[in-house]
Amino acid sequence: MSYNYEKIILQKFPDIKIENDVPTGFFSFIRTGGTAKTVLFPKSITELSDLTVFLNGSGIKFVVLGKCSNILFSDKPLSLIIIKTDLLTKTIINGMSVYAECGVGLCQLGVECMKSDLSGFEFACGIPGSVGGGIIMNAGAFKSNISNVLTKVYVGGEKIKILSKEECNFSYRNSRFLTTEECVLAAEFLMTKGDTEILRKKIYEITSNRNNIQPKGLTLGSTFKNPENISAGELIDKTGLKGFGIGGAVISKKHANFIINIGGATSTDIKKLIDYIKDTVFKRYKIMLEEEIRYIGEF
Repeated sequence: MSYNYEKIILQKFPDIKIENDVPTGFFSFIRTGGTAKTVLFPKSITELSDLTVFLNGSGIKFVVLGKCSNILFSDKPLSLIIIKTDLLTKTIINGMSVYAECGVGLCQLGVECMKSDLSGFEFACGIPGSVGGGIIMNAGAFKSNISNVLTKVYVGGEKIKILSKEECNFSYRNSRFLTTEECVLAAEFLMTKGDTEILRKKIYEITSNRNNIQPKGLTLGSTFKNPENISAGELIDKTGLKGFGIGGAVISKKHANFIINIGGATSTDIKKLIDYIKDTVFKRYKIMLEEEIRYIGEF
């Protein structure tokens, strides 16, 4: 290995999967960013918990990421370790209770519930994120949020602890995990009894609706959170910014709250466009838009 801290990590976790010099565009849904020196792939939630405790104790900077559907990586090389949850995909269905590890895809979980005649997670079909990331930002769509069906969250530490839904402090696109930086390992959800065919039809309607109103292409999904009583897309649309771009980053003509990489965009282009949108909307409406996407690295 070419990095000293990797030797330290491998001494403690000799079997962990590790990759070097990975372009972050491989992870990001918008396909931009620099290079990650080290990417780690824990094989169990216990290993993930132990790893985060070890890195914190060693003073090694890191970030835990899932599918990176709403992550904008800096164009500069990352000075921190990326921990990916791709291998943490265990799901257990017991009656109407559903246990899912942090790396399980939200859409995947919705389909698994449907196949088991369980209702409550249909809204997530079409959301490209993971359970861990979805909990951190209280992901949702069509007036439903992940917190509506969540009962408990397993959090890493010296000893894995279990938090109740109330302890997670959920609100619109927000939770305690955005500020505490606790590592979400897994979660349990409580569904209601449903019918597979009815659920299948509902999922089809939801995914069709998403396809009708949201653009295709390289995008991070909704760029901004919706301010109270109005959608961010509507505000941006009213400023006449649809179709405006910087470099290869362009505001979608189909939905103004989406930025698309039409080819050759950099993360710097995207960040400049985001700042321009915020400035334009604030000057016009005195509303400061807040990003729904997360920035990783130096901007």
